[in-house]
Amino acid sequence: MEYLQPIQRDKDGVHRIEWGSVEECMAMAMHDNAVNEKNKQLLIRVTEEYAGKDDFWDCKTQSQLRDMVHNPPEANLGEIESMRNQLDGVMQNVKPVRHIMRNQDHGDDLDTGAWARRDPFGWSRNVKERGPKPVISIAINTAISAFEESHNLKPRGACAILLADQFEELGYGVEVKILDTSKAISGEVHMLVQTVVVKAAGVPSDTALMAMMCCSPAFRRAFLLMARSRVVPGTVHTGFGTPSSIPEADKKGFDIVIDRDVKSMATAEEFIGKIASKFNMNKD
Repeated sequence: MEYLQPIQRDKDGVHRIEWGSVEECMAMAMHDNAVNEKNKQLLIRVTEEYAGKDDFWDCKTQSQLRDMVHNPPEANLGEIESMRNQLDGVMQNVKPVRHIMRNQDHGDDLDTGAWARRDPFGWSRNVKERGPKPVISIAINTAISAFEESHNLKPRGACAILLADQFEELGYGVEVKILDTSKAISGEVHMLVQTVVVKAAGVPSDTALMAMMCCSPAFRRAFLLMARSRVVPGTVHTGFGTPSSIPEADKKGFDIVIDRDVKSMATAEEFIGKIASKFNMNKD
């Protein structure tokens, strides 16, 4: 059997993988080959060790996790919904930015000079400002280390879920992508950014699916780590690399980037407050 072709390094020294769909990513993760024999044997051992019997994959097999992506379970959404609602409360407490529309025939305030002149257009109105973009692009870095618990990732996912819901409610199209970023993956791969679409613009938000892809360490470990390990050049380190922040070059083109610095509810609340203020998302 011929080995798989390795991905190439970009001019800036970063390796990048952009999967055409989550299906393509999962299919590669469940492939039976790699770019070399060492990586192939490593992934066989990992699958035998973790599939269905270890918390690293949430005691599930890849097939079971794939089925959960196709039919996301809603039974485990309670904690994510609670986080989302808590963050929504922060968002609604942000004071909206308004601008004044002058020379109106009705409004909130009447200019005294205009009243003296009997000018019918002497009113001014306070109007809430809205962002002009029809589509909001959101990137989320789902990278966490083997030693981190799911509570380090869940607040990040809850932010993505809330923002997708709120921007859609405000009439925007919303695109959400995972930009899973790690360094020191193999002797030849010093930095890798792996991209997969979670939600395309024009497709309604699916909270259960987004929770599965953005909040579950098992999804990342069983699919994102396994898929990239089959196509990176060099010998993959047994620790599968170290989580890293998204490179500045890869943040370009996104309106909102949820990176590794969001790792608790406190940092998530601070992040949502800044985003709500920047985009004037208070509903008042």
